[in-house]
Amino acid sequence: MLVKANKLAGIEAGRGVAALLVVAVHTRDHVFKNYGVPVPLGDWFLFGHAGVDFFFVLSGFIIAWVHGRDICQPSRLSHYVERRFTRIFPFYWIVCLITLGMLALSAHAEFPTATRTALSLVLAPYGVTPFVSVAWTLQHEILFYVLFAILILDRRLGAGLMALWFAASILHVVDGWAEGDAVVSAFNVQFLFGLGAAWLLKRQRIPAPLTLLCLGIGVFVVAAGIEDVGLVPGPSLLPHLGYTIGATLAILGIVESERQGRLRVPALMASLGGASYSIYLTHLICLGIAWQIMLRLHLASVLPLWAHFLILFTCAATGGWILSVTIEHPVMSLVRNLIRRSHPVVSPAPADGVR
Repeated sequence: MLVKANKLAGIEAGRGVAALLVVAVHTRDHVFKNYGVPVPLGDWFLFGHAGVDFFFVLSGFIIAWVHGRDICQPSRLSHYVERRFTRIFPFYWIVCLITLGMLALSAHAEFPTATRTALSLVLAPYGVTPFVSVAWTLQHEILFYVLFAILILDRRLGAGLMALWFAASILHVVDGWAEGDAVVSAFNVQFLFGLGAAWLLKRQRIPAPLTLLCLGIGVFVVAAGIEDVGLVPGPSLLPHLGYTIGATLAILGIVESERQGRLRVPALMASLGGASYSIYLTHLICLGIAWQIMLRLHLASVLPLWAHFLILFTCAATGGWILSVTIEHPVMSLVRNLIRRSHPVVSPAPADGVR
């Protein structure tokens, strides 16, 4: 089924693809860890971590696109905080509880200390890696959200602090892309690219948007190919720069194409994007459960490696989608309704098609 992309369905679809890339690389790593040999199909997705690069650029775009009008409008802060809090924390805390339960039942895993648990629950951006391992990206997100909240309160102060943050983060590009922590990391620069894309789209029409979209995908694919064939290592500057530029161009092309009514997105892809947060947060849990089921059914010893990869990948992605439909979105809606009943916000969010 095709639906006309009038609510940034293309952005949702892109978010879904990014989540699947992360699932693919972690599925590849899981099979390789258990067998110690290259995984057919899986090695095509060595670049799958680039889904995170796309997420960071996209996050910068979405925050500016949805909340740009709130800058220097202190009365809008409660609405902003409500949207960001409910988008991130309720489902994240559920995943934390599931993870803690699994760690408690495991005979080999190390249970996190009370300090690490507390810092992980609030996604403190410095000093500790969350025990939900993939949540390291959320530490970057929360810090970005806080700085944008200051922009809402005071444009000059917020812009100054954000400029200092980006400048400090840019310095780490030279030291190594993966160096630093959530406070100062080259990854933070990708929010700036997303902010720039939103600023440009709010001020002018983008010529040849479909061509720009194809160009962005092409740059992304070339960077992925360079990494996959081993010309440069994944943590180095070149591939991440390619992913950042490719993601930015693709976002510009997607949004402008949708504004002009020139892009049609399969409803399934838009739905996948709506589940991307759940897929990202829970895919390692679903992957582990699927693997244990395969072991108990003795499938792991009879199936070829490529079949392992496809089955585990499908289970991880599908499990995340099911959890999104049954838990993530119902809980998010429930919490938002409770907050609004007790503390009404200034006005509802615009019909922007993203959350």
